[in-house]
Amino acid sequence: MTEREAFEQLEDSELVTYAQASLDYCKDMLNKCLKADIPAMITKPEDSERVHLLIREQDVEQVSTMFDAEWRELAEQEGSFQADDAQKIDEDFEGDLPCPACGHVAPLVEGACADCGLVLE
Repeated sequence: MTEREAFEQLEDSELVTYAQASLDYCKDMLNKCLKADIPAMITKPEDSERVHLLIREQDVEQVSTMFDAEWRELAEQEGSFQADDAQKIDEDFEGDLPCPACGHVAPLVEGACADCGLVLE
């Protein structure tokens, strides 16, 4: 999907901010969404220091699944995450988990990382 095709699909849709991050990071996320045929766009609101990746609400779960799978694959390649770790974390962990994108450890803000804005819920 091209950026133009995505814009045409999103033109009359209600959009949600999926992530707030640097321009480079948002461009990378945008390209991955478009490659997966998920319409997305980036914008920089005047009242924000960060660029926003916008998607349709109906695509949030698909995008989250895509980036979660990518993060797990990268973490497994470097040896810092094993497939069984997710189950162990769910059962045993109490407290705040580090953000898979930026590593920030803090309570989520409206389901997103307080530092980079990655939507985690």
